[in-house]
Amino acid sequence: ANYCMMEYSNHIKTVQVEGLAVMKILKHCEEEVAGSGEGVNGLLFGLCQNNILQITQCFPIPRTSPEEEENQAYSDMIKQYFSDMIKSLRDVNMDYIQVGFYQSGHSGQCFKSESLMSLFKY
Repeated sequence: ANYCMMEYSNHIKTVQVEGLAVMKILKHCEEEVAGSGEGVNGLLFGLCQNNILQITQCFPIPRTSPEEEENQAYSDMIKQYFSDMIKSLRDVNMDYIQVGFYQSGHSGQCFKSESLMSLFKY
């Protein structure tokens, strides 16, 4: 869990989402769901300040198959992907504190048991 969320989770009164983050989520969902019909996942980054959770940036989580999830080399590659993305945010002075995640899909696709289990594993 993120320190920011643990410290302020009982005190957040407002959530502000930057338009760029919303557009990236919509684009990710449109591109992935249109091709496969499956839901998409991603990470949200931002800040917690004075009872306000600000979501300023996001990036997608790469889709994996069950076979890939069990492959150690693939798992290491995904971990490196996350590390590189966060480093890239930090390098350009963008908010790089993970404050949440997003999950989206067509017609409630994100509420299937497989999707919920992937959140539990995360």
